[in-house]
Amino acid sequence: MNSDSTTEPLVGIVLVNFNGGKFMRECLETLGDNDYGRFRIVIVDNFSTDGSREFVAGLDDSVEKLLLDSNTGITGGNSAGMGRCLELGCQEILLLNNDTILRSDFVTRLVEAREPNRLLVPRIYFSDNPALINTNFGDFDFLRGRSTQRFYGQPDSDASSKSCLGTMASTCALMFSADLVRKIGFMDDAYFIYFDDTDFVARAVKAGYFVKYVPDAKLWHKESSSSGGQPLGPLPLYYQTRNRLYFMAKHRRSRLGLGLFWIYFLLTRFVRTIQWRKSGDRASLAASRAAISDYRARRMGFAMPDRYNLPGK
Repeated sequence: MNSDSTTEPLVGIVLVNFNGGKFMRECLETLGDNDYGRFRIVIVDNFSTDGSREFVAGLDDSVEKLLLDSNTGITGGNSAGMGRCLELGCQEILLLNNDTILRSDFVTRLVEAREPNRLLVPRIYFSDNPALINTNFGDFDFLRGRSTQRFYGQPDSDASSKSCLGTMASTCALMFSADLVRKIGFMDDAYFIYFDDTDFVARAVKAGYFVKYVPDAKLWHKESSSSGGQPLGPLPLYYQTRNRLYFMAKHRRSRLGLGLFWIYFLLTRFVRTIQWRKSGDRASLAASRAAISDYRARRMGFAMPDRYNLPGK
């Protein structure tokens, strides 16, 4: 594609890095090989300590580098990156995980699929099992407080090869207009990590947007295809529990609906508590209790590790 064309939108590609040194180089190499001409890469480093911060700092001036003085989480990192994209005059913003590998026409296909009031999510594959779909795309179940997936973990099929609309997606790879950010604002720092993307997309949907699945745009994500059935560790369990409760209160559709969710949540958490006790999983018990306690006390944002790393008594 002609890099001198001014009819194509300028795409700002935001990569948030936190100790992602083993992924960053390959991701940047595939971005450099893409056939779309008008883009700017914005790397936000969240105070990495694995040497990747120094790697980012040493990149040439073709890459925008934001070296933050603390770990601001996915929310702070993406917000900083989006803000820089607005300053650069980007018309489109692509949030992208740095543990991804892109096909050369990936950005081109997303740009070609643009429509008014649409967020674009590509067809993502597991890198260790390319026959399976890794795209988090679908809708949100406000009774259970969980996303419902259309294709995740399933073999590629005729259905996953067709474009369709939904109301939920992750920000592993998500493109949207800069105007959306001007309309709904940046990410909510109350989350820090987990449910941050769910909240951002839900706010977009409330503003009249839909998520468009773009199967012709393809990439590979370095997430294990065998980890889906594994139990959560204390850190994700803590943040997912606390932030799920916050999200449901923030986006409640009615008091009745929120009440039904709480009944569902308490019943299922009671069952899991019994399972954790039987298995001696004190770490999960402690993380779950701390998450609920912190939500009720409105202790949001970054949590000190002792909120999820110490087994309960």
